Amino acid sequence: MIEVEKLFGIEECKIQRYENVSVMSQLTPSDGVLKALSCLPKGALVGIEDASYWDREIHDVGRTPYWNYLTNNAGNASFVYLDDLSLRVEAADFFKRARIRTELKLSNPGDCSLDNEIFEFRVNADYTHTVLTSDHIMRMIKETRPLIVILDGVRADLFWSGYAESHGVRFGSYSKESPPIHREGCPVVLGDNENLVPNELSAKTAYELGVMSYYFTLIRRKKAIDEHRISDDKPDFLGTTDLTVPLRGLFELTVKERKGTFWSGNIVDALGNASFVGYFDRDRAEFTRHYGGLALLLGAPKGNIAYKAHRDGNKYVGTFIHPEAKGNFEMKEFK
Repeated sequence: MIEVEKLFGIEECKIQRYENVSVMSQLTPSDGVLKALSCLPKGALVGIEDASYWDREIHDVGRTPYWNYLTNNAGNASFVYLDDLSLRVEAADFFKRARIRTELKLSNPGDCSLDNEIFEFRVNADYTHTVLTSDHIMRMIKETRPLIVILDGVRADLFWSGYAESHGVRFGSYSKESPPIHREGCPVVLGDNENLVPNELSAKTAYELGVMSYYFTLIRRKKAIDEHRISDDKPDFLGTTDLTVPLRGLFELTVKERKGTFWSGNIVDALGNASFVGYFDRDRAEFTRHYGGLALLLGAPKGNIAYKAHRDGNKYVGTFIHPEAKGNFEMKEFK
């Protein structure tokens, strides 16, 4: 296990809303981050989620004032760049393709192929930005072994919430920055980059359980796109709760116990795991589905979801209903 003394989660900029007005604030490092860097011995390595100046020039990607201020006011620290600009550019390209097709959808609302393309491009964008980039940064940390690591706040939450330890890296402490808010509730307003707003460093250790769930959700969604599967297990049924974009609603149903036509087991989809109980025979299927706690963090419906279907050829087709959601679904035996 590789030990890193400190992890900081930072904010490069912040969009805040006040009385229906969006305000973009460029931010600079907190006094707490700068103080931690100033205490380092000469030449001590600090890993930052940023790429070198030349990489940014090659990829024509701008550098926020945060990193300039950090590297110019860090005392004796030496920096190792953890980011991979090619991945950032790839993610931006996927987002751009999704946005173009979303605009086309406005003039072609009945084109379901656009719905599928938008879903796939968005998943690939999020997967590249979150999963592939995090994996690259983790490899860089293990290769360079910095004393301090400074990452975007959301990614730092992910690393602290179990991702890093599962990859062989342990952080001694974690502190997170956030932009200051005026007491009246009005966001900080910037006139220009000459008067940048410094972050504030929280004294509390952050722990966001939902970020790990989101990470695994992206892995499952990517697997759905690439392999039309959610897991590597062998389920009894493969189905979808989204007939417009089938891969978006893909699920796998596995029967764990059979008592005649009364079956129970589990269902896995991109949101997480759920249990089910119900009645199944050759002509119809009626069952209820109940999500576990981690899936609820990502917006899965609470309580029982009722499914009712009839046999149509080689598959079951029917409806599902819940106070928060309803729709159509289909599933067939997995082979």
